[in-house]
Amino acid sequence: MKVRFLTTLFLIIFIISLAVRIGKVDYPLSFGFVWGDGTRDYLVANHILKYQEFPQLGPFNLLFDSGIYGSALYFYILALMLFFFNSVLTLSIVNILLQLAVVVLIYQISKNLFDHPTALIASVLFSFNIEILHHSDYIWQPYLMQPVIYLALFFLAQTLIQKVHLKLFLSLFFLSLAITLHNSAFPWLPVFLLAATLILKRDHRPFKYYLGVVLALILPAMTFYLPVVVYKLGQFNQISPGVGRIYVQSVLEYSSNLISNANQLLSAFGFKSESLFILVFMIIWYFFKIKDKTNQKKLTFLMLTLVILPIIFASFFNKIRLHYLILSMGTLTIFTAKIISSFARYKVMLGILLFLFFFKIFSSDFVFLKDYKSPFVDYNLIETITDNIKHELEFIQKKDGFSDFSFFKVRSFAKAREVFYYPVLDTILLVPLEDKLNQKLSYVSDNSPYNHVQIGGDQYLVVTCYQVECLEVFRRQHSQYDILKKIYGSYRIFVYLAKLHE
Repeated sequence: MKVRFLTTLFLIIFIISLAVRIGKVDYPLSFGFVWGDGTRDYLVANHILKYQEFPQLGPFNLLFDSGIYGSALYFYILALMLFFFNSVLTLSIVNILLQLAVVVLIYQISKNLFDHPTALIASVLFSFNIEILHHSDYIWQPYLMQPVIYLALFFLAQTLIQKVHLKLFLSLFFLSLAITLHNSAFPWLPVFLLAATLILKRDHRPFKYYLGVVLALILPAMTFYLPVVVYKLGQFNQISPGVGRIYVQSVLEYSSNLISNANQLLSAFGFKSESLFILVFMIIWYFFKIKDKTNQKKLTFLMLTLVILPIIFASFFNKIRLHYLILSMGTLTIFTAKIISSFARYKVMLGILLFLFFFKIFSSDFVFLKDYKSPFVDYNLIETITDNIKHELEFIQKKDGFSDFSFFKVRSFAKAREVFYYPVLDTILLVPLEDKLNQKLSYVSDNSPYNHVQIGGDQYLVVTCYQVECLEVFRRQHSQYDILKKIYGSYRIFVYLAKLHE
């Protein structure tokens, strides 16, 4: 009866998790889409299906700066998702379903390793964290990798408590797949290898099983990266790797990165000095004072290790980005849930109070209740903007006598430290314009770090400024153009039409 009640509670949590993510069915100016990665990825996947353009390289990532190219498997998985209904919104909906699958996996992993109460607490802490909710904004390499890596952990968890070695090999296969999708999955590799070795030793398996562990990791990676190898053999130095220094060069620099990464993760989950002190005190009390089975304490320590490893690995690079720590997010909730449920076994009311306290922390004071928006808001905005652009382009085509729409390109500007042109943002308009104009405006290219190249002419430019006024920078960089008119303007996006001097 107790198990059935807790399962029912999880179903209620799952339904609420779905409800708070419904507003994420949208594109492309929401929290995550601000840099255009989602529409770039759709453009490539769409061209795979529609124009049979087959990339050999994946999206530009951190290791690209060192000339280490990623697999294009990510793009082909997206193309598969679009096979039956080819729309950018398909990827939005599929991504939300995948993020809900992560909630289920967090629950199942916690239940298998620990118990139902821990699983229920972990699913609540994970489901309503604002950073986790942002993973549903759009599909992206780290977000697609997340359900794959937790599926790998799910199979490993089952193998730890059962003697089903097929699941061990499945775990390693999905780990290899996750690393291929996004390199931030790599930090868990040592733990999986150590766990596999201990499991096989525990169960007195012969040598062929150890060979199977190696093959389960190596064969998928070799298959997924074969197109990259073919590209490297045939196209030397086509892409110029970044000139930036991506690795730390001193212990002091590493220490600074370690602190920054730890603070970034803790801040994402709402921790401040007081709440962090309480959690640390609870961790010490659990390991040294609370009586628990030795196996349970080992598994709890395993979760803590899986939280810490991504922070350790990410700190070797000089880019501090939260998505490099995505592995730590689910395991942090599982670890915290286990600590809470351990206290609850001795004093139920204390456990309830601790759960409510940490739920308030993890949800950043229940901000998910305030962050909700209606679906399709940004989709409708882009529809309006591109309808206006289409009207202007049709007028120019008729006035200047062009046979098609090959007379313009898109130029998109954003601001980081300064205003700059960022080609990935071009896809926010290129995707709907290719559909509305019924014309190919770009092609997929492995020789571009942005994975696409525009094929239009230079007579006209559609200049787009995202959350910044960019005309001054545009005029300075494109002095040969005149701004003809503003096509659209709001606090989020400005669109102008520019023409080359005659």
